[in-house]
Amino acid sequence: MLDYRHQLDDDLALLPPLPRHAGGQFAAIERSRPRIRKWLNWVDETKSADDVRTFFQKCCHDIGRRLDATAIIQHRGDLAGSVGLTVVDRRDRAGEIGYWLAEGHEGQGVMTRAAAAMLSHGHGAMRLPRVFLCASTENPKSYSVMQRIGCTHEATLAAGDPLPDGEITDQVVYAHIDDECGGEPIDYALPTDRPDVRLVLQQPHHAREIFAYVDGERERLEPLLRFVERMKTVKVTRKMIRESWDMLADERGEVALIQRDGKIVGTVTAGGMGTVLRRAWIGYSIAAEHEGQGVASAALRAFTRHLWACYAKLVRLEALLAVDNKRSLNLAEACGFRHEGTLRREFRHFGKVHDIHICGMPRPETQPTR
Repeated sequence: MLDYRHQLDDDLALLPPLPRHAGGQFAAIERSRPRIRKWLNWVDETKSADDVRTFFQKCCHDIGRRLDATAIIQHRGDLAGSVGLTVVDRRDRAGEIGYWLAEGHEGQGVMTRAAAAMLSHGHGAMRLPRVFLCASTENPKSYSVMQRIGCTHEATLAAGDPLPDGEITDQVVYAHIDDECGGEPIDYALPTDRPDVRLVLQQPHHAREIFAYVDGERERLEPLLRFVERMKTVKVTRKMIRESWDMLADERGEVALIQRDGKIVGTVTAGGMGTVLRRAWIGYSIAAEHEGQGVASAALRAFTRHLWACYAKLVRLEALLAVDNKRSLNLAEACGFRHEGTLRREFRHFGKVHDIHICGMPRPETQPTR
């Protein structure tokens, strides 16, 4: 597995709505179009993979702003629909759930499991006490999912919203209330070669833990990493997470958290993708108590494999490292980067200009055979 996913069981996973998944999702829409267009007004408006890509870009922006939690459903290796939760009332903290399932995946409990995960995420990670669904009374397959995940029928609305063909039907409203806002988050993870270490795509619900990690390591990391100086509060941390999802939307970069036994112990970052140069820079950090134990190297190796697999246009990765940061240089070289030289007066930090090491890694299949 070389891309992020939230694994629900052996057959079923949720994927983040990243632009690189647009082609596969459009194929699922195409083969399901005759069935789902009766209920969903966006189907006829979705005419190409570019339309899906545009929608996924919007989803990324909204996830970073805590307005949305759309996830792609992957069933037995196929992209098979989506499930989403949209914040419709910030003041009263309510979210509306919605979903669709691709042809060939019905009747296997797929949507029940996916919707249950999104309901839990809505209550827990998004802190929404009320999650509800509106569905036509003519679409029992839709609202029966809500029944199966423990939601309550609250109302039947006469002459609810019209269906895409203009037909007027009644609507049912199902909702689930959790004033305690408990629930498991949807975390999009990437495994490493170590069972106790994984990478997790950062999301807004990680903000407090990210800040706690950075603040605890501030004295050691601040002289080496620019982002540490900027991350002075949880509020700023949330803003930086929002910016990372804007980068994901434009395929310019991504930020992942290094988790060891479920606790954040470091970060890995890639940026600068999508330029004419077709290269990306890499940055990383690790908590002092986890240095020298192979945690950072497992994370960096998994991250570079992921970047090569998911960004086909990339031809080079590079790390720019402070000349006095011997540990980072050793880590880069251990993970396949080659020290290519020292750039003089390249890095300005805290009002001083520093020399830096530059380490590079070309795309593996482009390297000459020896």
